[in-house]
Amino acid sequence: MTTHEIAQTFKVLIVDEERTIADTFVEIFVHAGYAARCAYSAETGLAEAREWNPHAAIIDVMLPAMNGVEFGTALEIYCPDCQILFFSGETTPELLQAARTMEMNHPVLEQPAHPEKLLAEVKALLSGVSGM
Repeated sequence: MTTHEIAQTFKVLIVDEERTIADTFVEIFVHAGYAARCAYSAETGLAEAREWNPHAAIIDVMLPAMNGVEFGTALEIYCPDCQILFFSGETTPELLQAARTMEMNHPVLEQPAHPEKLLAEVKALLSGVSGM
């Protein structure tokens, strides 16, 4: 099985209110062979996660209404097996520190990041998931 075929079995959810970023991330993952969807708010992200049950979620730390750390905590309730990667272009030091040290201990990718770095981070997250 090729890397492209393996990637196709994994679903990645991107949650970012910046439509251009979310849509670009979806294109990057689809081009790499993953199934990918995006949500432009935490509320729609949670609904999408409950319906679709992604293997990985890439979450902007700075979401409106519910920040990314709060979203990640809620996501763990609905999709406990989902691997989480936070990302941040700009954020408060307190929120970034919370994302890095929260008890879930998920990685944080600072933006901008090259698409290959983004793909490598998600591949590393999924390496322990059955099928990768």
